[in-house]
Amino acid sequence: MQTSAPSTVELAGAVTDQLRDYLRERRRDCEYIGTDYAELTEALEEFVLRGDVGGFGVGSEFSWQAIATYNSPLGEIHGIPVDGYVGFRALAADYSQGSGKTKFEWDNVIYGPVIGATMRF
Repeated sequence: MQTSAPSTVELAGAVTDQLRDYLRERRRDCEYIGTDYAELTEALEEFVLRGDVGGFGVGSEFSWQAIATYNSPLGEIHGIPVDGYVGFRALAADYSQGSGKTKFEWDNVIYGPVIGATMRF
């Protein structure tokens, strides 16, 4: 018996699609609230939450990251959509190499704000 786990991209896409569907339904169910509610829920559609784990003895013993961003369209470059984003990211790694006096160990969690741009093609 052989099984395959979904990739991080597949999981993130599924969660994002479910959230967008839910927000569309809420907008449709609550149209009487007005345009302010619609604008708020449309803005939430651009919220992205991603994460992954890795390492497992390949490169590092264990690593993980989580990032939450708000994306907003900036425009297009040669027909490719460009989004800007701001958010928060946490990255952790447990890495060691060498032994004795030359042993290097790094076991930390780094976190803080992020800002950047993405291109979708």
